[in-house]
Amino acid sequence: MSSHDEHALTPAAASEAAYDQRDPNTLWVVGFALASLVTLVGILAGVSKYFDYVEEQQIYIKQILPVSEDLKQLRAKEEHDLHRYGWADKAAGTVRIPVERAIDLYLSELASGKVKYPTEPQLVKTEAALDPQGGAPVAQPAAH
Repeated sequence: MSSHDEHALTPAAASEAAYDQRDPNTLWVVGFALASLVTLVGILAGVSKYFDYVEEQQIYIKQILPVSEDLKQLRAKEEHDLHRYGWADKAAGTVRIPVERAIDLYLSELASGKVKYPTEPQLVKTEAALDPQGGAPVAQPAAH
């Protein structure tokens, strides 16, 4: 026999040598599984955040941004009432005046000192000032 025939594998030996017979590296497998899990969670969180953002944008565009006709009419009526004379309660004789006129009346009352409500800062009253006898507050006996 030649030296080449000595190294030839039998069919049974060749089938056993055709694959890697070593154990897998457990640390690498666990690391890859954890990295895959972290990546999956990150992707899911990102998609969720993107979905929330798109949903908020669509709500804004479709519901908040457009002004309804009812709101336009209400604003027009309020603007009309704010700058015109009219009856607030005709039965009671209460009238509504324009805001510009109300400001002028307030400033003229303030300048003449005829304001019907206090406009000067007031001191905070202490307990002694609130006591009608002027002494210290009397402690109430405890109920048994």
